[in-house]
Formats: sequence, C-alpha cells, structure tokens
Amino acid sequence: MRLETNVVLLPYLGIIPKILPKYVNRVFILGNLGSRRDMNRILVVDDEPDINMLLMIILEDIGFKVDLYEDPIRALSNFRPGHYDLAILDIIMPTMNGFTFYKRIKEIDTEIKACFLTASETTQQEFEKGICPIVLKEEMLLRKPIRNEILLEKVKRILINSDNDPILSENQG
Repeated sequence: MRLETNVVLLPYLGIIPKILPKYVNRVFILGNLGSRRDMNRILVVDDEPDINMLLMIILEDIGFKVDLYEDPIRALSNFRPGHYDLAILDIIMPTMNGFTFYKRIKEIDTEIKACFLTASETTQQEFEKGICPIVLKEEMLLRKPIRNEILLEKVKRILINSDNDPILSENQG
C-alpha cells in the first residue's frame, strides 16, 4: 500500500521543497517528538501573516498542530502552560520582541522550547558574535526566507534534544 506524501511547493517565497520517499509516511519521520500530548503542538508568533501561513502549511502537512498569532501580546494572554512543545518566534515584532516573549512564556511554562526567526542581518551577526540577549545554539535560529527542509530539520532537533533550550543571558532582566 502506498502512503500519501503531499509536498508543499511555494517557490515564490523562496522555499525549496524536500521530496520525501514515495512509500514513507511523513508523520512517522518526525513522529511524536517528546510531546506532552498525542500530537506535537507548536505556537508560531510572527507579525507577518504570510510567514505564519507558510509555517502552518509546512508544519501541519507533516502532522503538527499549529496555533498562529500575529500579535505577541495576544499570544501571551492566551498562552497556557503544558499546551505547546515548541514556540517559533520572530525576533523583531512591533509590540514585543521574540526574546522578551520567550522570557515571559518561560516563566509560565519552564518546559517550552523555542526557535527564533530573523530576516535581519544585524540580528544574525549579533547571534554569531554571541551578543544576543539569549544564548542560542545555531539550530535555534531560522533565517528568512525559510526553506522547509531546514525548518523541519531544526524543529526535529529541538524537539528531540532536551539540551536545546535557549538560556536567558545574565544581562537580561
């Protein structure tokens, strides 16, 4: 029996599709990666609606449950402990940056993991020099435009590895 393997093709957004083997079910590739429920649940907070939709399509297509927010204040007010396995956060947003948002949700849920998005060359350089307000490993930073195979690999690594947790720097009050 052939298992369905739909591929999301979004070339206008600079995404290079990853073609999965014909007879492999995508859900079994990532499976249940340390979820506190039956299905991995991901919170996406980005002020760009197109990025939110793109992430939702890619992640839901392989079996994740995704909640989207364009406003970090609203996302924070609706955040519940134990509900999400991973937060994918834009770093630069108008009302609250991704680092501050992460600090606040980490106070509510100490087990939440995070991955940060950036299109900013400055943020990328700060990360590489180690002067971000959060200590990150390379797999915790996603560069826009997002390539779906890189997104999926980073999400998989973060969810599988228990030591992949951003750490607030000492200078972050």
